[in-house]
Amino acid sequence: MPSLAGFVIAEAATALLLAVFAVSLWINLREAPVERPTRAHLLRLLGHLVAGMLVHTDLMYVVAGQAPLVLGRRAAMRWLAAQTVLLVVWAALLWKLKAFDPLPAFKDAAPALAFGLTLLSLLTWQCFAFCVGWLAAREALQRRAFARVNAELLEAQQELAANSRLEERLHLSRELHDSLGHHLVAMQLQLDLAQRVPPERQAAHVGAAAALSRGMLGEVRRVVSALREESAPDLEASLRALLAAVPEPRIHLSLSGDLSDVPPAQAHTLLRCAQEGVNNALRHAGAGNLWIAIERGDAGMSLNLRDDGSGAASFRPGNGLAGMRERVEALGGTLHVQCGADAGFGIEVRLPPPAGVSQEVPK
Repeated sequence: MPSLAGFVIAEAATALLLAVFAVSLWINLREAPVERPTRAHLLRLLGHLVAGMLVHTDLMYVVAGQAPLVLGRRAAMRWLAAQTVLLVVWAALLWKLKAFDPLPAFKDAAPALAFGLTLLSLLTWQCFAFCVGWLAAREALQRRAFARVNAELLEAQQELAANSRLEERLHLSRELHDSLGHHLVAMQLQLDLAQRVPPERQAAHVGAAAALSRGMLGEVRRVVSALREESAPDLEASLRALLAAVPEPRIHLSLSGDLSDVPPAQAHTLLRCAQEGVNNALRHAGAGNLWIAIERGDAGMSLNLRDDGSGAASFRPGNGLAGMRERVEALGGTLHVQCGADAGFGIEVRLPPPAGVSQEVPK
């Protein structure tokens, strides 16, 4: 019975260590590669190291492969060196206590030779696991960098399109000015002639001036109307294109209500806010997922962004967030930021219906 009790206790302790190892590993790798390691990441890695030494040395390969995914480049190299030294010391201690178990292939060899070959095998596989983790971390970081650049290029493309439309409107306004100037000169000449000719001939010149004024009025209304009509971006199509351009983090888009005729100013503002939210998740959050929800209802438009990144206990708004707030408040809306340590980053935007425009969604 005493031996049975000891066996049960040992197995229970081993199961507990493995459970803690698995849960901590899942937490550490959930946001891997970690761009801003914290003390919690390091403590979990140390827990993995202890569990690996107490349960089985094969778990040391997992610890070595995990190090470059949760630590910085230099810190990961220092960790590998320290783990290598610790593994050698631990193996030597087990061998001295006659508790070292060599590989089956070396059991018939001399004890010292079996110990050396087994230790060499452990160190080799440990370095191999570290290299695999290193390559995986570099590839993921490069993919994130590519996603950031791709998102910035998409934003620049849209800005160039907006600038192109602005230049076209300016060009049309100059053409209108030149055209009206010519007609105004002609009308002034007709009126001057009407003042100088005999009364019986004034009607012809006044009629010509009236015709010119009617033509100018129609042209002014037509051109000014065209210039004032700012084309709204296709909000859903633009957001889908943004999602396609960003492979990481994974973006979950939710659209509610009729978004086909959103006022241009609101559509531009919501699109820019969504782009800034994606850029924030790419640059700062280290997030694996980003949720974007846009809803249109009787009370206006709403945009909610939330990521599962590291967040921060406190933050200082940068130019991007300040620009978002200015855009939103210019339309009479509100912007709220939700942020906390290990709680991700969230933005809530509310835009009221434009004055005189109903936002009611067709049933």
